[in-house]
Amino acid sequence: MYILSREEVQNLREKYEGKQVHVIINDPYRFVDEIGTVTKVDDAGQLHGTWGGLAAIPGEDVIQLM
Repeated sequence: MYILSREEVQNLREKYEGKQVHVIINDPYRFVDEIGTVTKVDDAGQLHGTWGGLAAIPGEDVIQLM
């Protein structure tokens, strides 16, 4: 598991928070293919938003700015 630096997390916040995105999360228990708004980027760099309860993880999930 790669740990992001503070600068990398800040860059993700500037890029995604408040923006509309299309996310595809291929979780083994719940597949997500939704458009939503990023409400928060946590300290681990995971994106939380209006698409549901799962966090989108940059580098693992598909995250496209709209």
